[in-house]
Amino acid sequence: MHIGILVWGLCANKGGTERIAVALANAMRERGHTITLFCQASPGTPLIPAFPASSDIPVVNLALSDGVSVQQARQTILDRDLDVFCVIYASDLLLWMMALLNNSGIPLLASEHHYPLMMDTVYWNRYERLACLTGADSIHMLSEHFAHMLPPFLKTRTTVIANPAEPPVPVDWEREKAPRKRLLSVGRLNEEAKQYSLLIQAFALVARKFPDWDLHICGEGHDEELYRQLAASLDLIPRIFLHGRTEDVESFYASAHLFCLSSRFEGYPLVILEAQRHALPVVGFVDCPGVNEIIAHGKNGLLAPAMTPQALAATLGVLMSQQAARRSMGEKGQDMLCRYEKTAIFDQWEMLLEKTAHMKNRTRLRIGPYDEETLSQNALAEILHRDIPPHRPDYLRTEGKINELSSLYAESLRLHPQPATK
Repeated sequence: MHIGILVWGLCANKGGTERIAVALANAMRERGHTITLFCQASPGTPLIPAFPASSDIPVVNLALSDGVSVQQARQTILDRDLDVFCVIYASDLLLWMMALLNNSGIPLLASEHHYPLMMDTVYWNRYERLACLTGADSIHMLSEHFAHMLPPFLKTRTTVIANPAEPPVPVDWEREKAPRKRLLSVGRLNEEAKQYSLLIQAFALVARKFPDWDLHICGEGHDEELYRQLAASLDLIPRIFLHGRTEDVESFYASAHLFCLSSRFEGYPLVILEAQRHALPVVGFVDCPGVNEIIAHGKNGLLAPAMTPQALAATLGVLMSQQAARRSMGEKGQDMLCRYEKTAIFDQWEMLLEKTAHMKNRTRLRIGPYDEETLSQNALAEILHRDIPPHRPDYLRTEGKINELSSLYAESLRLHPQPATK
């Protein structure tokens, strides 16, 4: 197979989608497939993936923008003679793909890497998202819970594959004898999603009780100054370390004693799997999707019952005070990584790509040009579908909704109950 894989910020960002895209590309290349990586980059940007890719995998810039012809980018794709095109996305990237692949005969695999409610309310909108997924020949979701939130007509073409994990590493348990203990977190310094303010405030609540513990945060982002000011206001500058972007994050995992991810929402966070490789117990929130599927409460970590500094502090305190529990849950976390063993995960990916490739030249995305009468008939069908005809649906991206997401998530759980963690 000749597999095309697109991730928008391939050469600019060191995030989870970029890491998974390169890992998938390398794995499929090792299995004998031909791979082309596609990205979006500014003119003159070196086309070097943020994570190391095999030297025989070319990187192609689609160079899309509002002022660039879609036809030019489309021809760039057609010239590669692909058997299947996989788009790894966590925003509205699929909007481009509808125009790029329509009537091309190239099967489309849409791989969504975020919590669906976030996609529907913050990073995109449900109207366009479902429309674009309707054009995909196959859909990949990260968890059964996420797939369960799709409408029935899309579930039949949806495959669930979790993110892969690297194998456990040997642990030097002498780290427990360190004179100062480390509570570690790794992620973007973005308050909307990661809400590190809760972690910093929670640490402030336990700092006096555990004077030998420090908080270390690795990552960069636009809210870094907010967190520095918060740490200063709590008089914790000597015990809170904001390390920024680091190329040697492995050394932080190896020297830490406890890991915490205070996110509001996640897709399937790789940082938890990385922490568990190093036998770190992990603390997160019970209402955080993604996090609550990897952490089995009381086995490989703990889930705080509410998204408050007080609840998080109490949960962290349990493990900060019990060395034996940290080791027991850390070792269990390593054992449970077998759920995400790389070979098995990429076996599933290869089967999905091959199944999708069989749709070549008979793809779903075969939409002809619409005349004004057809467009008007479609509009009439939408109007007739409304409960109250004058009440128009919001088809535009919803901004400023982040603070409402907790209540929306609770409602989504009521409508789409989450499968029990095994």
